[in-house]
Amino acid sequence: MASAIDSLYGRAAETESYPCAGVVLYPDECARHRALQLCSKIARRFQKLFDLDFYWWKFKFLCDPILIVQAVREASKANILILSYHSGQALPDEVKAFFKFWADQRKKEPGALIGLGDPAGEGGLKDKEIGDYLQELADQAQVDLITEARFEWQSEIAQISCRAHHVTPTLEAILHQAPDPSGPVPLGP
Repeated sequence: MASAIDSLYGRAAETESYPCAGVVLYPDECARHRALQLCSKIARRFQKLFDLDFYWWKFKFLCDPILIVQAVREASKANILILSYHSGQALPDEVKAFFKFWADQRKKEPGALIGLGDPAGEGGLKDKEIGDYLQELADQAQVDLITEARFEWQSEIAQISCRAHHVTPTLEAILHQAPDPSGPVPLGP
């Protein structure tokens, strides 16, 4: 069976520049920034083959019944769907609702679902659950699943800045831990 990319290459070879749409789902600016870097790389890599358009949807907008219909409509016609998320965190209900509608309405054309977690995230069980969930969706929608979309950071500052605005579950637990009633432990003799 030919992959979505192979099929799109074939279509692009038949025309001067094949139209290709993508939809990006993201929870916050940090995840949006990661997805933007990936979209830029995709656009540079395939600029001669595809006329790319990306549509961007923040998770919170999917809570609105009118907006989720619009997002699903765009995604059901798209060739690429990117989910940029934070590793170690469960997907919110509105994102799962979006995916349910998307998988049911998607046109059976070549496409790819890309899972883009934090490159330095905590991962673990939640990431395995998300990976399994995305695989089920990809099978249902008959698209290729890409979960190891790796890319280099433009600079170390971008990564540090991104992580500075993201509270990991471990940090959250530390911040909400009750202080030790016996007080601080002395460090000296």
